[in-house]
Amino acid sequence: MGSRTNGRIFFLICAKIAQRWPWITLAVALVLTAAAGYATSRLTINTSTQGIIARNVEFLRTAREYERVFPTRGRPIIAIIDTPSEARTRKLVERFAEKLRNRKEAISGVEIPGSEEFFHRNALLFANTEQLRAFRQRIDNAGPLLSVLLADPNLRGVSTLVKRIGRAAAAGRTLPPEVNSILGAMANTTAARADGGEQVLSWSSALGLEDRGRQETAGIVLAYPHLDHSSLDPAQPSLAAVRSTFAEVAADGDASMRLTGEPVLREQELDAAFSGALYASLLSFVLVALTLMIGIRSWRVILALLATLIIGSIWTSGLAAITVRELNLISLAFMVLFVGLGVDFGTHLALRQMELAGRGVDTSDATRRAITGEGPAILLSVICASIGFLSFLPTDYLGLAELGIISALGMLVAAVITLILLPALLTLMPPQAAPLTERRGRLAGFIQGHAGMTLVVAALVTLGAGALATQIRIDVNPLHLQDPDTEAVRAYRDLASRPQLSPYALNIAAPNLGAARDLVRRLEVVPGVQEARSIDDLVPEDQDEKRSLISAIARGLPNPPGSAQQKPDSAELRQSFDELHRNVEQLTRQDGTLAASFDALANALESFAAKRGTNEPALRALDAALTGSLPELAGSLRQAATSARQNITIDDVPYELKREWLASDGRARVRVLPTDNLTNTEDLKAFAQRVQAVAPDATGVPVTVTEAAEVVRYSFLEAIAITAVAIAIILAILRRRLSDVILIMIPLVLAAVWTVAGAVLLGLPFNFANIIVIPLLLGLGVASSIHVVVRARDVASQQTADTVLETSTAGAVLLTDANTAGAFVTLAISAHRGLSSMGILLGLSIMLSLAASLIVLPAILEFMSRRAAR
Repeated sequence: MGSRTNGRIFFLICAKIAQRWPWITLAVALVLTAAAGYATSRLTINTSTQGIIARNVEFLRTAREYERVFPTRGRPIIAIIDTPSEARTRKLVERFAEKLRNRKEAISGVEIPGSEEFFHRNALLFANTEQLRAFRQRIDNAGPLLSVLLADPNLRGVSTLVKRIGRAAAAGRTLPPEVNSILGAMANTTAARADGGEQVLSWSSALGLEDRGRQETAGIVLAYPHLDHSSLDPAQPSLAAVRSTFAEVAADGDASMRLTGEPVLREQELDAAFSGALYASLLSFVLVALTLMIGIRSWRVILALLATLIIGSIWTSGLAAITVRELNLISLAFMVLFVGLGVDFGTHLALRQMELAGRGVDTSDATRRAITGEGPAILLSVICASIGFLSFLPTDYLGLAELGIISALGMLVAAVITLILLPALLTLMPPQAAPLTERRGRLAGFIQGHAGMTLVVAALVTLGAGALATQIRIDVNPLHLQDPDTEAVRAYRDLASRPQLSPYALNIAAPNLGAARDLVRRLEVVPGVQEARSIDDLVPEDQDEKRSLISAIARGLPNPPGSAQQKPDSAELRQSFDELHRNVEQLTRQDGTLAASFDALANALESFAAKRGTNEPALRALDAALTGSLPELAGSLRQAATSARQNITIDDVPYELKREWLASDGRARVRVLPTDNLTNTEDLKAFAQRVQAVAPDATGVPVTVTEAAEVVRYSFLEAIAITAVAIAIILAILRRRLSDVILIMIPLVLAAVWTVAGAVLLGLPFNFANIIVIPLLLGLGVASSIHVVVRARDVASQQTADTVLETSTAGAVLLTDANTAGAFVTLAISAHRGLSSMGILLGLSIMLSLAASLIVLPAILEFMSRRAAR
């Protein structure tokens, strides 16, 4: 009795302050609003994803230890550059990287994967042995042909080569198969040049020497940005530097660039989340205002509620700036949550005041009785809502803790403005009385007449929903929260298809090199593993045989002429092109295996002359495109033969490369590459678990996504348990009736099961953001149940024929839940799939909670009333 008396005194004090000093109350509120507005201006956004999960979680400790042993520069911006030819791509990448290294104000470092001199110098030693054998045979076969071009590497030499091929074919001599591939490569290059491309004939590819690993890394540049996480666009200066530098080096060519990597994806995610939260906040305010106008139709009450909503929003933002100081990608949504909830308590109080005034109660007394009548339910709702918001704070998933802290403070703000500021405004602008509407009576009559049927239908629906809810999935892959059609996401998936650069590779810090070798052997037989690497992969295999083959290849190359021929002048160049064109056209009339190749080359030359002309600049460009890379290839092969005179060991690996694979304490790195493009979460999980079965200390994106999902799942269950138990305890303490506790909790359980089933039907898995829905449903949905049960007890104590559905409480519950659901659903407009799905599921959960509170719960109360009467 004492606590209830003290509670009543507290609410009477609130009423007295508001009614006796309304202008002073308003003035103090405005001063506090100005102070909060100043504090809000200092609120920042931290776009870093660190801190979402508690640092003491095992997989994060493993990741930090690996980073300590094998440190990296950070997460790079990945530029994927495409041009019509491999040679042009390589040159453009080198020029781009060189200029980008000078942008030190925005870029801390630049890398070109696979471009190290060590790999370039020993490229043939890293080639496949069978490939080298085949390449040696092709060099031997094509030696007489290559001698012509090496002696005169230009259009004149090409014309001479075609003449010799034609004479040999006419004499019936057998020509090596390499002739077809050389003629085909010339035709393709000439045709591409005719169409305005910049393709360059790759003689290594034409002769069958292809480096698959180099092809996978071709056109890739890694730019390490300077990031400022206190800025709204932390990577923007770096991204601008990358884009402007590329535009500078590629201004005169047919080249394109795609950007991806973690900084790009995070920047894109922030833009989507921030713009989505901003637009949703504005839209939610509009929807709340419209809902109030439809549901209340008293401009004084509407103005008072909207004023308290604006003031409360500013206060909440100021408290956020003082407490958490910075927002993350999830807590950006706090304003939408406050707009949806900030007028709920005030709506209950205002409608209660209007109801009392409609019964002839004096305005001042009606306001006081509304505060004392609704106050206990409001405070209880604030406590329960805060529990729901703070439920993730004790768990390992801290990503929602910040949102919970701000929103819990918002609930406290909402209570203060409802119990003090709103009554002051209602005192200054007394609202009109509200008569009982027929709609309430019709709903009450339906429930009274069909209580049993309502409960049966609710039970059947819940059983079906429970079975469906078991199919819910948890997907915390950050890539799935982004628009899949954006350039960054598509480029990221492209990288995932290249094993050499796959962002889904795993890394292991083995105790020593022997343990690393043992891991490699065991991992290479694991399903889903394409390759496991260690520092041994920097030491070529079968070096003795490869050295012999490389020497034979170098000997098979024609010796360079004693003195190089003078390059053809403009007239000779034109004459060589005309002779080449004429000779090729004549050779197309010959029968044999070369006819198709000659025909393709003739068509390409004719197209080139028609489209590009035969002026000196055009012919010089074609000359360089057809023969320019042959002397370079010959020189590289001779250099490789010289470099391969002795075997390479681990000691010969440069320190910079060796440090990436061997730590100073002897630990050795193992890198595990997947066979598939692991963009599917289930495939990602399977790959991680298979590797971890062999190497529990593996770390990387697949492990992070898999283990984070487990942390989120356990935190989700823990948060639900915390919320449910805490709310039940609070209800038991404050209501002191077990039946009230059960009645209040039943709609929450029903709505939770229905919501999970709804998520399954909508194809919305739980993710990093929307995982808060069920704990929040328990914390927010309890308010409707509390108001219904408390008012039902109040009506019963008055021994009238009315039911709770015929009071202002039913209308207030309907109006506030519609407000809340409408505000939350506005998050669905966000391009950030986490916030969008959170808005959809929160709106759905509130509407289902409304159905449980205004249909199922009154049916239970009616059923209990009949049973008690019998």
